[in-house]
Amino acid sequence: MSRAVLGVVVLLVTQTFTPVAAAVGPVDNCLGVVFAVGDAATWFSSAFVIADGGWVICTADSVTEHTSATNSQPIRNPIFISRFTGLAYECEVVAVDEKSSVALLKLPVKGLPAVDLGQSKDFARAGFGTVGELASSDTIGSVWPTTIFGVAAGRSGDAGLVVRGWNANRAFVTEIGSRKWLLLGELSPADRPIPNGSVAMRERTAVGMYVNRLRITDPKKEDVILGRCLASSELVSFAAKQNIPAETLHVTPAATLKTSPRAGRAFALNVRALSMSSSGASEDALKVSKELSELMPDDPAARMSYGVALVAEGKFEDAMGVFGEVEKLDREAPNLKTNRAAALIGLKRNDEAEKELLQAAKDAPGDTRPLYALVAFYSADEKTLEKALEYARQTVNLAPKSPLARLQYAMAYRALKKYKESIEAIQLALSLAPDWLDAWIAAAVVYEDAEDFENAQKTLETIADKRPEDASSLLALASFYVDRKNKAKAESTFAKIKALSPPQEILDAVTDLETKLSE
Repeated sequence: MSRAVLGVVVLLVTQTFTPVAAAVGPVDNCLGVVFAVGDAATWFSSAFVIADGGWVICTADSVTEHTSATNSQPIRNPIFISRFTGLAYECEVVAVDEKSSVALLKLPVKGLPAVDLGQSKDFARAGFGTVGELASSDTIGSVWPTTIFGVAAGRSGDAGLVVRGWNANRAFVTEIGSRKWLLLGELSPADRPIPNGSVAMRERTAVGMYVNRLRITDPKKEDVILGRCLASSELVSFAAKQNIPAETLHVTPAATLKTSPRAGRAFALNVRALSMSSSGASEDALKVSKELSELMPDDPAARMSYGVALVAEGKFEDAMGVFGEVEKLDREAPNLKTNRAAALIGLKRNDEAEKELLQAAKDAPGDTRPLYALVAFYSADEKTLEKALEYARQTVNLAPKSPLARLQYAMAYRALKKYKESIEAIQLALSLAPDWLDAWIAAAVVYEDAEDFENAQKTLETIADKRPEDASSLLALASFYVDRKNKAKAESTFAKIKALSPPQEILDAVTDLETKLSE
């Protein structure tokens, strides 16, 4: 039976937020959020547009998934949602500098409003010195007022994401690790977290990208909280290495793309649609993406979002119609063929689906999405399991640090009943993401398939120990005990599940297992 793969101390303090709209001023038009999909999580990060309106600056963590203390992987196909147009754009990650905590994304368009990046001379009146001097001083830098703008979670009562501003009265410029950092003091409001990737502005010029808060502690003094920003001169140097003309970085050309009265609503709907689809709330995602598609009928990304939501709800014929509309708007829309193949599979038009997926993989050899889809497609037929394994191998080669690629490779081996190889691949996935529940459950499933019930039990018990408040994990363990006729442990696990007051469907499943145990 298989269960479903379910002194002076300097302290850096980072903020995260759950990502929609309030006009702050001209800089508001340059802001947006980056949406990233990792193997085990999704997230939004504040970001801003630079140069000719075709580039986005964000933090390195915005486009990096840390799956363990020692493993991280780049995010493929991050999406930037512009506050100015309200539209979602799939980006290319051009460069990442982890030491500077910065990343550069290339948009598929140009002409968005962009911020002017300050030059070294713009810091002439800011305080300069070493971190040691900063720590030993009672005064933080010079009076140098700036404002930080970012897209952050709204306060209670607000809807979704909002543009917010924070004031800083003092500034101090120092070098840390050969990079120039702008440290901002006397932040206000002090109790509201600033989203990483926000832009620090002095009048109409961007002087840095906010990275995190810096706490300086000394037992003889009151703690000092500073905003640590990568100085704009470093941002200019970073962008110039990618051959972006310096003149467009310091004095940006006028925006050529247009906004509309619907932009704010479109921004909010894009954020909600992505949030809902990534969390598995397909019915809600369908409602939101339909409204978005009707609001922005000429935007291929909005139509694509609607088509994907239709597929998730099993409305395959409707999805095919929407994907046809996407193709009319943009024949090269990202992931169009792969998404259309999903609808064709739902309609049991497998020959057409296979052609779409093979062409998608050929058109985008660096994209893992059609490869993942091909593995799933070929895994559905016993006659093509070897093909599934081959495409799983290609996915691992393309994304060697991806736990998901390793896990899919493992399940392809499982389908071929090569359990030893499957377990080895799962162990590699767990070495990359030790706490990833899906991989632990997959290991239990493969051990059961191989009739290695001792290791299956140990694995399920490990999962339950790691997640004692997770009723689903306990339910998987209880199911195993029932199958093995271990009445005492099954009943003990039932009691633990009930004590958590889980949803009714979990309780119903417990009742079914209790009935099975008594038979």
